[in-house]
Amino acid sequence: MKVALLYHQYLDKTGETETIGGIQTYIYYLSELIKKMGHNPLIIQFSENNFESKHNGATVLGYKPRNNRNKNNEIYKFSLSKIDKNKDLVIFCSENIATKTSNKRTITIQHGVYWDIPSNILTAKKLFQDGILSNLYKLFFLRKALKNIDKTNNIVCVDYNFYNFYRGVKNIAKDKYFWIVPNFCEKIIPHQDIRNRISSKNKQRIIFARRFQNIRGVKEIANVISSLYEKQYDFEFHFYGEGPYKTWLKNKFSGNNQVKIASYKSTDSYNIHLNYDIAIVPSVASEGTSLSLLESMAAGCIPLCSNVGGMTNIIIDNFNGFFFNPSLKDNLQIKLEEILKLETKEKESILHHSIETVRKGFSLEVWENKWETIINKF
Repeated sequence: MKVALLYHQYLDKTGETETIGGIQTYIYYLSELIKKMGHNPLIIQFSENNFESKHNGATVLGYKPRNNRNKNNEIYKFSLSKIDKNKDLVIFCSENIATKTSNKRTITIQHGVYWDIPSNILTAKKLFQDGILSNLYKLFFLRKALKNIDKTNNIVCVDYNFYNFYRGVKNIAKDKYFWIVPNFCEKIIPHQDIRNRISSKNKQRIIFARRFQNIRGVKEIANVISSLYEKQYDFEFHFYGEGPYKTWLKNKFSGNNQVKIASYKSTDSYNIHLNYDIAIVPSVASEGTSLSLLESMAAGCIPLCSNVGGMTNIIIDNFNGFFFNPSLKDNLQIKLEEILKLETKEKESILHHSIETVRKGFSLEVWENKWETIINKF
């Protein structure tokens, strides 16, 4: 069986260079599983000119659309010219590339709620901050998401957050199927290494490894860190990433040798987290089952995250990690201070539960088994 994986951009538009992103990583692992199952993955994307390329053993086809307004329908029809729609399978790797079809051998992957952005981040304009236009903005994207999801009958969601939202606003048709397949982490630290990690550290080390964007909470955590240093807390804090707030961060912490700001490759995330004690994922919106959160847990960091999106499907507060509420003033700082004061036994308990959560619920093996069951239904 051929499995066509459709996405806007897997390689660059020329088909020569790999692009970086969570969905690109997702497609890579899904294509690897498809090969392992004995099927043939065919990755199809938009491009400047039509091309055919090989990438990690999978065929990648570039398609140049004739009409940008109808390009999703065009690339779907192009994919049908490369497969047998009665025997093969089409996977829309994002709801935003899905097109209306009666073909039952199609799946749409939904990567989480992305329109839950606070109005003060949407824009600085007063009308938005007062909620009038920001509510219309959210309603627009909510309606668009529902419309995209209803273009196919088979939906794979990365969290229960979107699924519960969907069934809260719509009745699920009898011929519509939802599967919940949370994201995953490939590597997991052995339990026996936890005690050594805790006992070998005198000064606690904290990491933020995300894009330096407002939506990822970078300003909030930076201000909390400044406040804690003023209160004479003794710890190291390292920012890893890129983004529009990088210069702002450098200026804010210039002269503070306890704070490091550096770049990293997404493939190095797990290994980098191995060097830290606490990981913070303070996103204020647009999170599925966060890969950054799962990688930090798998590497043996105590996780502190916002109660946003699919992260609520991963963490049980005070059991395998900690939540803070980004809507409550000072809640992030209060929670981080609590973690810094934890006793060794409390840390060990949280970390063991955290690692076991990833091992049992969010490992690559679990993810592959769920996807294999879905693909075998076709």
